[in-house]
Amino acid sequence: MAYPLSRHLFIPLFVSRLKKIVGLENFPPKGPYLIVANHVSYLDPPLVGSLVVKQTREKSYFITNPEIYRYFGSLIGHWLGMIPIDKNNKEKCLKIALNYLRQGKIVGIFPEGGRSSDRELKKGKTGAARLALWSKCPVVPIGFRGPADKNAKDAFRLFFSRKEEIKIEIGKPLDLTRFYNQETTKELLEEVTKVILKAIARLCGKEYPY
Repeated sequence: MAYPLSRHLFIPLFVSRLKKIVGLENFPPKGPYLIVANHVSYLDPPLVGSLVVKQTREKSYFITNPEIYRYFGSLIGHWLGMIPIDKNNKEKCLKIALNYLRQGKIVGIFPEGGRSSDRELKKGKTGAARLALWSKCPVVPIGFRGPADKNAKDAFRLFFSRKEEIKIEIGKPLDLTRFYNQETTKELLEEVTKVILKAIARLCGKEYPY
C-alpha cells in the first residue's frame, strides 16, 4: 500500500539537508527489498526513509535500538516504522522484518549493529545476511558520509548546524543469488556479510578490513 506523503511532512526538511544524493534510480520501484547501510547518526533512518517515500511513495521499516523505540513510545515508534530489537530474543526482530518483506514491504537494517562514532566501519553482524538469504529479495546498499553524533540531542544539533555536509550514495541491488539454496552455516553468513559490508564501504569511501 502506498504511504501517503501527507503523513511525512518532514520529508522536504530531511531531503533538503542532504548535500548530495547519488543513485536514487537504484531504488526498486516497489518492495519487497532490503536496505543495508552504514550507520553514523541517529537520523540515518528518517533520512533514508524520506528518500524511499520521495522515490517510491512506500513506507520503510527499520530495525531499531530498543532505547530509541522506548524514547518515542510504541505508538509513535510503530507509526515511524521502527522494529525494536528484543535483547532477550534478538532473532525476534528479524522474524518481524522477514514478515514485512514477505508482505512486499521495504525493510532497512544497519549491518554494523549500531552507530560508528568514529565513522569507520565496524565488523558486520549477520542479521542482514540472514534476512537476505531468508527472503531472497533485492538488497540495496547505501553509503552515508556525514557528521557522526554521540546522542539524539547531538544529532539534531549537527543536523541544523549545517557545518558538515551530509551525502548519501545508493548502490545497485546486490546479486546474492549464488548464496541461495545453501546450508545456512556460520561461514556462509560471514561471507554474505562481507559482501554486503564491502559494497557499503565502496559507497561511503571507507575500507572494510574484516
